[in-house]
Amino acid sequence: MRDEISSFWKKKGDKLSKESRIEESIEAYDKFFEVEKEYKNSDFWQKKGLEYFDIQEFAKALDCFQKDLKNNGVNYESQYYLGITLYHLQKY
Repeated sequence: MRDEISSFWKKKGDKLSKESRIEESIEAYDKFFEVEKEYKNSDFWQKKGLEYFDIQEFAKALDCFQKDLKNNGVNYESQYYLGITLYHLQKY
């Protein structure tokens, strides 16, 4: 049951993201994470970070990219967006 619920929210977040419904996709990803608190897959944190980046919520994006790199090690896309996010936050 838990797997079905978490899968539903993850798929919904992905679908909303593709439709550029960014804030709704973030809410869906948050609900997914409520079900899967121990989820450490880079897919989640990176996607959520990219959503925040798209709506220029750079502090929240930074947090997500840092969690992704902490939990999953080297991820070049997250490192790239982390650098750009730090630039936008003027943290050189």
